[in-house]
Amino acid sequence: MAADSYGQFNASLLYCNKCGQAMPVRQRLLLLAKHAREFQNAVLERARARGSIYGRFQLDEQQTFEGDRRLKPVTFPVLIHVESRFVLHVEAETLPARGGLSRSELLRKQRLEAKFGVRISGSRKAVKRCFEELSRVRNPEVLTVMQTDKAPHYPGALAETMSGNVLHLRYSGKLKDKSSPLWPINFTLAMLRDGLSRLVRRTWGSTKERAWLAEHAWIWIAYRNYIRGFTNKNRHRSSAQIAKYVSRTFSKTSFFEWRVLPIR
Repeated sequence: MAADSYGQFNASLLYCNKCGQAMPVRQRLLLLAKHAREFQNAVLERARARGSIYGRFQLDEQQTFEGDRRLKPVTFPVLIHVESRFVLHVEAETLPARGGLSRSELLRKQRLEAKFGVRISGSRKAVKRCFEELSRVRNPEVLTVMQTDKAPHYPGALAETMSGNVLHLRYSGKLKDKSSPLWPINFTLAMLRDGLSRLVRRTWGSTKERAWLAEHAWIWIAYRNYIRGFTNKNRHRSSAQIAKYVSRTFSKTSFFEWRVLPIR
């Protein structure tokens, strides 16, 4: 599925370009998500070689769920480059079941734990993987500024992944309007929830397995970074162009036609 404006999808892309036969939606999702990840990796590798990945970055976690809102919550950390709103990386990991469960929910929780084990927090692991991706591609000779809220596990995860030329600034996460220093990441998370159907609150379209949420998110990231205009007033330049990671614009068609790896 290729993303159209604000999360709508072009049904014509559910057919194989070569044979014209209908493709299962799941197969198409995996195909486009794989292409989006490989394209992003290629762009970041070239930018890393030029030493052009530096500046201010922000990270925050969005909470969602897989299948059951109270028993199977999920954390979804997102890492962006501030000035360009370029989405650098996302992850999806488990969170423990929520408290204050009803008797029927406690019984279902016991059945789930007997079958799958106790659900633990993967928040720190997911955040650390985001920091590791930035550490891999950033220019270590230029100061990297990381801005987050005051979640207690962020400083340790950052210290374990990056050292030297790193400044960690922490702010209160209570402010949600434009007065907050974290407005860029808050706005990105709002766009993500609006544009990715699996994150829309309290609908039947919520994700049933977090792995599919991560796959789906990479298609949205491709759209946000390389296809959509930076803002409504700046429609002709993408976030990737603002960040100077790429020099050209892409349409929904040309992006998914672009060959990242040689044919084998």
